[in-house]
Amino acid sequence: MKKNIKTILILAALIPVFIHEALVLYAIVKNSYKTFEKFDLLIFVVLTLYLGCLFLFRENKEQLVRLILITYSLILSIFLCEQYLRLKPEAYIPWPRIHRISYAATGVMPGIDGKIELSVNNLNLRGPEVDIEKKDIRILVAGGSTAECLYVSDKLTWPWRLQDKLADRLGKKVFVGNAGRSGHFTLNHMELLRNYRWANKFDWVIMLVGINDMGTLLRRNYEIRSQANIKTVSARGKIYYRDMKLFAKCRNAFLNYFCLETVLQDPSGRWFDTARQMRKKALENRAIDRLPEGLDESVRVYKSNLKKIIDMCKVRDQKLLMLTQPSMWRKDLPPDLEELLWQHNGPGEAYTTEALGKILDVYNSALIEVCRQEGIPYVDLASMLPKDTSVFYDGCHYNISGCEMIAEILAKEMTAIYQNGKNASDPKDVM
Repeated sequence: MKKNIKTILILAALIPVFIHEALVLYAIVKNSYKTFEKFDLLIFVVLTLYLGCLFLFRENKEQLVRLILITYSLILSIFLCEQYLRLKPEAYIPWPRIHRISYAATGVMPGIDGKIELSVNNLNLRGPEVDIEKKDIRILVAGGSTAECLYVSDKLTWPWRLQDKLADRLGKKVFVGNAGRSGHFTLNHMELLRNYRWANKFDWVIMLVGINDMGTLLRRNYEIRSQANIKTVSARGKIYYRDMKLFAKCRNAFLNYFCLETVLQDPSGRWFDTARQMRKKALENRAIDRLPEGLDESVRVYKSNLKKIIDMCKVRDQKLLMLTQPSMWRKDLPPDLEELLWQHNGPGEAYTTEALGKILDVYNSALIEVCRQEGIPYVDLASMLPKDTSVFYDGCHYNISGCEMIAEILAKEMTAIYQNGKNASDPKDVM
């Protein structure tokens, strides 16, 4: 009798394992699922530890009962949490609300000095407090750190200066909301347009894109970063837990801590010195002067993502203006400017400045090609700005005067569109 009870207890403990393995096997067979990552390994380790505990407790009835109760309680808790997350409305927040913080930059960024003020308004955007319904022209800026302008004070960033210039020239109430965030690439921009609650309130979307999509190629982490997006993970649906919102949140935290190469930007910018030294050592170890493998496929995906963004804007009748990504990267960059660069692929290797420039040119050309095919206006900033410290404080980020130049270029373009009655979807109306 005791033996039968132990057998029943062991079977009860093994039921969750059997179900898990059956669902995983089904996903592998049905979807030819082959890409296993660190988080999958973590789940495997947890399962192995569970089986180890079951083996140790196999002769101890009390311990088996305790293990079963803990296991099923955990499963029930996970189920209830998952149901709560599925019922809870998803909210995409570009920025957490920040009334105002101030910090001072050090002397490591040419063209950046004095106190920097950063604030986030009631719409969770970098910009002034606003009643969006009372504005005549509403513009949403999407991009990575080159739109974010972390080390430029609020009112001197190019989105804010564009807002002021357009208001003066058009005599209208203009709001430019900055949703740019460091590291964001085309998949993040799609999520912004799809899930940000105020996205459909904007007349215009301005997108400064390319450099972070390029970064996913150089760091070989597009797949990881695409799966770090909750909506993307859910859409895959290849293994049951990948469709769980709770899994997505846990996995994102795991990836951010262990997998993704992120830059921890301190308020004063001191990390630039460290990063620049790392680039020097990486170049000494292995300087890559060729185009990376997989460039064609990466650009194909990039163009596909751009077209999806264009379609999203067309569906909601939003005007879209796309910008190529300027940089200081070029052949024969003077040594004093070369010293400002910090991009590397880790301690072991880095692309030469010339190679970085050529790769970015490919992405910029891809954006122009898509815009021409789809009849979307664009501004080729990359060909219009000087490649020196009058614009940049490192390889690709703008200082105060650089932001002013960009705002002036965009204000001129958009003023012409409004005053001359140009059709924003006419491919002739581009710069």
